[in-house]
Amino acid sequence: MQQAPSKEDVLSQLETKLTYTDPQWLSLMHYKRSPHNQWISEADSSMFFLSATGKLSPRDELIALINIYFKAKPNKNHRIFCKFPARIIWLSKTFNLPEPSFAHCKNLNQWKSQFSTQNMSIAFTSAFMGNPASTFGHTFLRFFDKENDSTDGLLSATVNYSADLSESTNPVDYFYRGVLGGFSGVIDNLPYHRRIRRYVQNENRDIWEYYLDIAEDDIRLIILHAWEIKNDVFHYHFLDENCSYRALSIIAVAKPSLLSTKSFRLLTIPIDTIRVLDNAGLIMQTHHYPASIRVFNHTLNFYSAIEKKLAIKMAKGFTVKKTDTWQALEPSRKLAVVSLAMEYLNLLIQGEHIDSHIGQQRYFNFIKQRANFNNSFKFPDYPKNMQDDPLNRHLSSRFSISYGDIDHEQYIDLGFRVAGHDTLDISSGYQVGSYVSFLNFEHRFFENDNSQLQRLDLFKVASFADINRFFQPQSWSFQFSRQRKLIQDLDLLVTTIEGNIGYSKMLFEQSLLSLTLGMDLDYNGSFKNNVDLELNAEIALIGQSQSIAYDIRYTYFEYIENELAHNHKTTLGLSVPIASQQAIVLQGNARGNKRDNISIGYRLYF
Repeated sequence: MQQAPSKEDVLSQLETKLTYTDPQWLSLMHYKRSPHNQWISEADSSMFFLSATGKLSPRDELIALINIYFKAKPNKNHRIFCKFPARIIWLSKTFNLPEPSFAHCKNLNQWKSQFSTQNMSIAFTSAFMGNPASTFGHTFLRFFDKENDSTDGLLSATVNYSADLSESTNPVDYFYRGVLGGFSGVIDNLPYHRRIRRYVQNENRDIWEYYLDIAEDDIRLIILHAWEIKNDVFHYHFLDENCSYRALSIIAVAKPSLLSTKSFRLLTIPIDTIRVLDNAGLIMQTHHYPASIRVFNHTLNFYSAIEKKLAIKMAKGFTVKKTDTWQALEPSRKLAVVSLAMEYLNLLIQGEHIDSHIGQQRYFNFIKQRANFNNSFKFPDYPKNMQDDPLNRHLSSRFSISYGDIDHEQYIDLGFRVAGHDTLDISSGYQVGSYVSFLNFEHRFFENDNSQLQRLDLFKVASFADINRFFQPQSWSFQFSRQRKLIQDLDLLVTTIEGNIGYSKMLFEQSLLSLTLGMDLDYNGSFKNNVDLELNAEIALIGQSQSIAYDIRYTYFEYIENELAHNHKTTLGLSVPIASQQAIVLQGNARGNKRDNISIGYRLYF
């Protein structure tokens, strides 16, 4: 039997083979290179390190771990083993040391008992416009037994990294601390059905789950590492070190190459972390949980207008059994209407549009009504369309160049957007009606060698939600930018905060009509009192499909202080994809007889 290496042997090997630069060790400790090419750990808590210089030195930290390992002999019941089990397992495997027992680690074993090490997946939830931190989506991990996934999968454990918002007091504090890392990052392991209830049912977000090709031993290490970092180890940053980055860094303890410096640029966008896993060949299978409201709206296609009216009345507590319209229905359709009323009532309860006690009592009565029918009823399946898979989306960043004419003066626009999606972008993987952009820049160069900043959108978000008989959600948009506006026949660069609210109606598949009212608060030094308020009304026709996107708008606006020669404008945009990450865009706008503009451009997503 081979004798285990001594402490001196291990320390010698550490120096000769530079084991402290092993990619897996660096991943376990979350080391990365600083701009000055020095090692620094992303961990912000001093309790994460065993060495006083561990944050800046992988070597010193590994030596400290080795010293503790050998100090714990012969019983190896050191508390550090329970606190950092993934490190100890890596140490044992790397240096051929005996792996210690963790039987005495009560809290650790309780944590491990909730997880399966057979299979794991990463789940992507679509954007939630009700939370600024989730406008690009969210990701979390799930661990499950493949053979029992259809029956027990909803009970399987998840690992979710998020900001601890218990100390957040107001929106300004929320934004400031979120951007600068003022929140602590924490991990919870709620069962999968709780995630589905929150995202799919309560927040009406899609979940796309990607099954990963990762071995059981690696999954075990991932689970143990999640334990090591689950409380206050990192500061949470909405823009980069967020839920998705941390999920990927947890997987990286088994696959260190995932977090190469080329993986991310200025931001960590949740779908980009899924792309990293896809590019590494780790995604085996995809499963889609559509949002409850999406399934419900699809179901409405199989009901007549009369049946929909009956279902609404029943869900709201009206009696319809004695009406002629109810009596005229076939028994099978009566059952279908009762089932629709139940689904509608369930959505009302989830959205807190009705008192939960009253709603649950009414729901129970529907169950009794359904029991009176001899036949059964099943809603039609929601169609699977893998074109909706977020992995089919265009890449997050965008470069654009366009050639145009404004009042017979030619120009070239150069643009760059850090991340986002707008109405004229390639639509694969997106649902029409939701748009968000971050740091969108555009500069214009004229033939006479003059140039000017055309716009700088710091943040822009819009949600156009379809209204129907059952739900009437508001459409809205918000934008903070610096952009060119024509005021008193002057082309002025103004700083503006824009807000619009209204309603939208889906006319046909992937096309909607919206009507909104809004206000723009504009700042420019040439204004009286430096600021002015613009009131506007806008009607827009927006459509996106696999082959074309268009945005047609008419806007009427008035300034409170400044008189305008032309207070209405029409804008038209048309985009046609020419490749998976490329598109040609035609745009134009007319404003009375001044500053008419037309351009043709090229967009490259990267």
